[in-house]
Amino acid sequence: MVVLEIYSKCLPIKYKTYLISKATFFTLILRIISVIAPFVIVYNSRAFWLKQDSFYEQPSVHFRGEYIFGALTNVATSPIFCSNYPFLQKYAEFDRCPLVKVIEVTKNGDDKIDELQFSVTVDITELEIVSFYLILTLDYSLHTVCPMKMQSAIIVQNNGQSFTRDITLNAQLGLFQFEPLGCHQHKTNKRYNYPIVNEKEENTNKFDLSRILEEYNLRNVSTRLINEYMTQTPRKSSEFVLNLIIQYPIHHVYYTPGFWQEVKWAWIQFLSVFVIFLWFTERIIQYVFDNRLVPFYEVSPLKKTQ
Repeated sequence: MVVLEIYSKCLPIKYKTYLISKATFFTLILRIISVIAPFVIVYNSRAFWLKQDSFYEQPSVHFRGEYIFGALTNVATSPIFCSNYPFLQKYAEFDRCPLVKVIEVTKNGDDKIDELQFSVTVDITELEIVSFYLILTLDYSLHTVCPMKMQSAIIVQNNGQSFTRDITLNAQLGLFQFEPLGCHQHKTNKRYNYPIVNEKEENTNKFDLSRILEEYNLRNVSTRLINEYMTQTPRKSSEFVLNLIIQYPIHHVYYTPGFWQEVKWAWIQFLSVFVIFLWFTERIIQYVFDNRLVPFYEVSPLKKTQ
């Protein structure tokens, strides 16, 4: 006949002693070690408490319709300056941009702009452009892990060459960070949601490009052009044409994790080491009590109480 074990249970054996005794202190010290030692080991092995994390997201980028184009020519008294900012109309005598074209392209049907095509035509007549800059303002937004909204810019500069032809610049918009974003999933970060060119400030001061660029460069988060490729097409004309084709790729964004995200990762590391220490300390305690190395008295259900 086959004999099967269909049920089993453990009989609890209790080891008791006084509050102030060798057995109490011995057990307490081992319990403390089993908790503190794993924490020290995991913490010193790095990556226990995440100081930064990252995610990938294609931002929502929209051209605000504001631009500033400036150029120096071979005639120092004949600079070129074009803009659609109302407060810059005092420079109208330098305005030589008869045509500006803007196209925002969506390629994959997700309602996000994937590419900006911008073209400015400059009347140079008998002049020759030796350097130029272009500023386009943008609305930039992130929506998933770390919601953020800011005003940023596309800035193009080129110095030290002679331009009497068409120029086409192909590039991608990149995100530049000095420090991780402060992140709150249910609160939109609007720290840099202010104009790149402050109309009120520029109304009371002389227009200063270097100051605008310096303030923009000091921001902890900004957009820059990356993977730039410029081509020039020779042509005999009284016009200079600058074409921009800017793609908006997926951005790699760094951010500071919240408390619960850090705890979710940290406790797994702690628990994996704690289980090992707990097993060892339980074996040590069992060995000490089984061999009666400290004074105590035993309460067992197998022994009849008097």
